[in-house]
Order: sequence, then C-alpha cells, then structure tokens
Amino acid sequence: MVTNERRRRLASSDYLSPDSDLEAWLARHELIEVVKRVLPEFLERLSAEVFPAYQRLAKKDSKLRKRRSTTTGELLPGIWASANAWNALPKNCELRTSLWEWATKFNAQDPKFLDETLRTLRSWHANADWRKNLRWHAVHGGRRERVIGEGFAFECHGWDLTLSSWKEYSAWVRHRFATALSDYGTKTRKLAAESKPPLTPARREYSQLNLEWFVQYQFAGMARPEIVEGVAETTLNSIDDSTVSKGIKAAAKLIGWTCLRTSRKTQETAQFS
Repeated sequence: MVTNERRRRLASSDYLSPDSDLEAWLARHELIEVVKRVLPEFLERLSAEVFPAYQRLAKKDSKLRKRRSTTTGELLPGIWASANAWNALPKNCELRTSLWEWATKFNAQDPKFLDETLRTLRSWHANADWRKNLRWHAVHGGRRERVIGEGFAFECHGWDLTLSSWKEYSAWVRHRFATALSDYGTKTRKLAAESKPPLTPARREYSQLNLEWFVQYQFAGMARPEIVEGVAETTLNSIDDSTVSKGIKAAAKLIGWTCLRTSRKTQETAQFS
C-alpha cells in the first residue's frame, strides 16, 4: 500500500458559489505543475509547435488593424469575446489545426483545457518571460458572488492597575476576544445558508500522487501496469492496478476532465471537436 499522503486543499476560502468551477480551475493549475516535473515535453512542444501559429495569427491581425484602424476582419478579438475560445476558432484556422495536433498527441482534447491552453498562448504572446518559464494562464474568468458579513469590532474596559496584574488582565482580554470572535464566526457562517443561492462548503482536496498518475496515463500514454511498476521501482511502496485506476479517475473528476482515454493507444478522432 502507498504510505498515507497529506492531501492538500485547493480553495483558500471556506465557501464557494454552488456553480463555481474555481476549485477545478485551481486543480488544473496544480496539474500543470505536475506536468512540468513529470512530462516537461508537454509544455515544451506547445511552445515550439503551437505558439508560432498563434504568433502568425496575432501578426496578421495587427497588420489588419493598422490598415483599417479597426478590429473588423480580425480573428483574435472575436475569439476572446467568446465564452469558449476553442469553439470560436474557425475550422480551417492554422492555430486550431496546430493546437489540435498537439492535443491529440498528448490526449489533451478536453474542450475546457483547450480553452485555457489558448489563453496561455495569449499570455505568452503578451509576456515573453511567461513563455520562457512556460507559465500557465493565471486568470480565472468565472463570476464570484461575494457574501460579506457585518464588520467585526471588539472592545473591553481598560486595565485598572490598582485592581489586577497585567497577567490577569491580558488573560481576561484574550478570553473575551476569543469568545467574541467565535460568536462572530458562528453568526456570519449562517449567511452561507441564507444567501441565494446558498453557498457550498469548499472542501475539495487533491492528491499529488493522483495527479502524477493522471499525467502519466493520460498525457504520457502509459498503461496502468507500467505506472504500478514505476512506483515499485522508485519507492518502497507497493500498489495495485485498482489503486492507480481509482486515483486517475479521482484526478479526472477533480480537474473536470471530460475525455479520459480508455486504452493505451492514443485516441484520435476524424474531425475537430
């Protein structure tokens, strides 16, 4: 069995909007950090093989803008105005073709992931250092409904030097403060259920091992027995195929991955999706 792994929390807040995909978005960022360590060619080939097509498209748009002093005829403004950049790319666009070929090689054809990949290319175009460091797109575009409690204030009477020692007084103040803060927290948490729609607890955690196995299986195309063997060779732990399978599926659910491959052979489709 694998030794107990400390699971890490994703969202920093206690509550989220019920329709928020923030935790999945944060999980995909953690996934990219694992990719950099486990499969560096994933982003290296994105930079070498796909980014040049984005540059050519951006250059073409720039020439059109200078000629017409308007965005009419440009492709990129329409893409970024769309809720899903990948779906907005024309079928015959060189960038779409290059990105799809890269995604097919690594079994990374998930639509939401392709959308974030396009936004990463946009960030690389705007900032050369981001491309140099293979930094992933860092802006979450979802709406965040804010639910804020009333202000917290604490006050108690001053220290009477003739009545108590500083040790006694400070202990009394700390106790009063802890009680007041706890009461405030209890009262404010009720807003989560009272808001419309009610907020949901942010409890999702992630496992580095599950993400590693997902990268090896989905992007690197390794079979589960290979992953099991690799764990046995590099650690003192032993696992079985079932453990790896469950871990991969858990990672896929965590990051919102909709097209988990079903066999070792890369699944290719005849048409763009």
